[in-house]
Amino acid sequence: MKSVDASKWITSIKEELDAHQQNKTWTLVDKTPDMRIIGCKWVFRIKEESSGLRYKSRLCAKGYSQTKGIDYQETFAPTVRYDSIRLLLSEAAQHNLQIIHKNSFSVW
Repeated sequence: MKSVDASKWITSIKEELDAHQQNKTWTLVDKTPDMRIIGCKWVFRIKEESSGLRYKSRLCAKGYSQTKGIDYQETFAPTVRYDSIRLLLSEAAQHNLQIIHKNSFSVW
């Protein structure tokens, strides 16, 4: 933090950590001997907004260091792009296909 803008970056980091606390993104637990620690990395970006420059910090987990079946059992995507859903539904309609949602077994 030797940048001229160091105070702005520190404020941005605090905002990111506060957001994680408010959203209850994580829970701190004591480390047991069998736990493997996953590292994290700060990603910084300056965004131009109508009100001026915004210093944005994001804390990213290094999930690529995990091994399926050892560190985790399942994966999920919390969000999806609507363009992707529209494309999927369009293709299914054009080819007269059914779409089955795996988790709930509902047919569209």
